[in-house]
Amino acid sequence: MRSRTIAPFTCLAPIVGALLLSARAANAQRPLTGLWASDGYGQVFEFTADSLKSFEITKLSCIATEVFVAAPTPQGARAAYVEPGSPIVVAIKTDGDDRARMDVGFAASEMVIHRIPRKPPVCDTATPNTPRSNFDVFAATFAEHYPFFAERKVNWGAVVDSNRAKVTDATTPEALFNILGGMIAPMRDAHTSIAARSIGQSLRPVRQTPSFVPSAQRAAAYALVKQYDGSGWKLSPAFSFATLGGRPVRPPPSDPRRQELERRLEARLSRRAPDLLQRPVGCRQRS
Repeated sequence: MRSRTIAPFTCLAPIVGALLLSARAANAQRPLTGLWASDGYGQVFEFTADSLKSFEITKLSCIATEVFVAAPTPQGARAAYVEPGSPIVVAIKTDGDDRARMDVGFAASEMVIHRIPRKPPVCDTATPNTPRSNFDVFAATFAEHYPFFAERKVNWGAVVDSNRAKVTDATTPEALFNILGGMIAPMRDAHTSIAARSIGQSLRPVRQTPSFVPSAQRAAAYALVKQYDGSGWKLSPAFSFATLGGRPVRPPPSDPRRQELERRLEARLSRRAPDLLQRPVGCRQRS
């Protein structure tokens, strides 16, 4: 009789243990490490234990672009990364093992990414770094990923055809920059840009609307937020002193630059777009 009462309980022990292990396995999340591709945008990302590498992909090219390093993970995210020397924070939020969202600082929306087994075949061959290859990659990037040609009334194929003949193996970086810049400048779209670091040139076409703030002033706002705000980058730089996370941004009272820079920035905002000082336009308010 004694063994009959004990036996069922001793048999249950391994069953309960197996159920607990199964539940733990179900709750465990697969590591982010590996390769991911964006839905749209032509981006591939490689996650390692302490870094995030990005690649720009077209049918012609696979080009390594940025390297981000691991950063403190904000609430609600799986991981976060920053580019050294940049205010941009990239937060990763997972939707299961094979789908995630990238929240890139200042972006209007999140980028959806999904896990992939390997890089696209175009990455198996190095993209040539020649004037003609650079031109072709630039043209393909816009052809495959820029969505507003119809709205801008631009025949991109015609633009490419009329400029490609200008590029030869002897074209200098400065001349190539001017050709590429001339192709996109008429669109006056601030979401497009070219940066040629080796020759110290960059271009971001902008329509100077009433709320336009020059780059030097945006840089000053970057510096202030970077130095004095410890809660992370949540502010669009164009609206430097409007709000940050729903509250005013101010340097500490002891800083002698406070009153003058604050007065100049707020005066400019009040002249160009007075309502920005009353509501958090241009900010990404987070809890």
